[in-house]
Amino acid sequence: MQYVIQRLFLLVLMLSAIQVNAQHDDLFIPRNIQKAYQNNTRTIEGAPGKKFWKNFAEYFIQVKFNPKTLKIEGKQIITYYNNSPDTLKKLVFRIAPDFYKKGNERNRIIEPDDVTDGVKFTNCVIDANKVDLNNPMLVKHEGTIMEIKVKGIDPRGGRATVEMDWSYTLNLNSHERTGVIDIGSYFIAYFFHVLLFMMMLMGGMNSLILDNRKPTSTMPALMST
Repeated sequence: MQYVIQRLFLLVLMLSAIQVNAQHDDLFIPRNIQKAYQNNTRTIEGAPGKKFWKNFAEYFIQVKFNPKTLKIEGKQIITYYNNSPDTLKKLVFRIAPDFYKKGNERNRIIEPDDVTDGVKFTNCVIDANKVDLNNPMLVKHEGTIMEIKVKGIDPRGGRATVEMDWSYTLNLNSHERTGVIDIGSYFIAYFFHVLLFMMMLMGGMNSLILDNRKPTSTMPALMST
């Protein structure tokens, strides 16, 4: 009797394994994943395919913080590389500190004293051409997103160089991953655009130079799907 029970138990296990495998074979594949397989940008195993591409950017940034005024000032040079098969007609920046900009929508409540004019740009040059960031024909602002139209960044190796000077005021009371912690302690995050980076500044006048222009330090910005 015990032998029969053991045999039945093994049979149930085998049938369960067969059912699981059948379900695995019939798993739903989202359309965007199917498209990636069809375009040879991804293999069925998830590895990069023959037509996989990835855009990236290199940054050189200088930033200065004044703890007395809570003002943050920065200069940056971004070189954006387009390895996609398409000509790029615009560059998109995330201006995270504009979360505190007057008039912008927010999904969290902030202190009235922390509402600011947002990030102020005093200079923007793309490929040696000065850009008027107040020109609605060229620049679109929506929340923390800024889109700038460009003449066209060539596919498969084209590049664009962006130079920017900017400043904004650090939030004092509302802490959304950045702000004044206490007297002499400040957490400054997302102070530059596109690439997210955090640092802790303590004490008096501080400055930082961030340079990732070496190819081994580049950050991905957009890739094939």
